[in-house]
Amino acid sequence: MRLGQTSAIYFLSRVGSSVIGFLATVYFARELGSEALGVYFLTLAVVGWLVIANDFGITLAVTKRVSERSDKIPHVLAGLGLAGVGFLVLGTGIYVFRGAIDSYLGAELFQFVILLMGIQIGYAFVGSVLRGAHLVHVQGMLDVGKTIVR
Repeated sequence: MRLGQTSAIYFLSRVGSSVIGFLATVYFARELGSEALGVYFLTLAVVGWLVIANDFGITLAVTKRVSERSDKIPHVLAGLGLAGVGFLVLGTGIYVFRGAIDSYLGAELFQFVILLMGIQIGYAFVGSVLRGAHLVHVQGMLDVGKTIVR
């Protein structure tokens, strides 16, 4: 695909994600109220920090190695293994400290934190492979799906 088409698809995907996210925020703020929305955003913030802690450069390395057009499979599998081990370590930590996490969030949500963390880690990993394979427009379309699911 040409650069202009890829850029247009990515741009429209980002605009679509922003519009969908805005409309969903307004709708859920009116329907659920500020307390439930606050717990939701706090949960997303905790998941975001955990995903950052899990990454430690894996996605950048996978993107670089996949883009080099050499043997990609070993690099993808190594990155996937590292991300999986990090997920298991963090997931175990969340389970062990579930009382403190639930207390911080104000509801019993440690299972959702683990689930959302796994989804985010998987999404970040798939995105890094797609960027490395020069399929940025596909990642942009996945952004819309991610926003709808969230």
